[in-house]
Amino acid sequence: MTTAHRYGGAEAAGVGIVERAVSEEDVLPAAIEMAAALAEKDPATLQAIKQGMYASVVAALAR
Repeated sequence: MTTAHRYGGAEAAGVGIVERAVSEEDVLPAAIEMAAALAEKDPATLQAIKQGMYASVVAALAR
């Protein structure tokens, strides 16, 4: 973000900024596929993962 470098989809996926890159026509099917996979997971587990991932961000915003 500090360099203002603009990443394309494939490049962003290659460096780990995004999980995957798809063509514009495949965005909705890919999103549905990813959402379906998450829907099968235990909600409490997902909540704990999200809280751990974003704890530092929430703390920074609280300051």
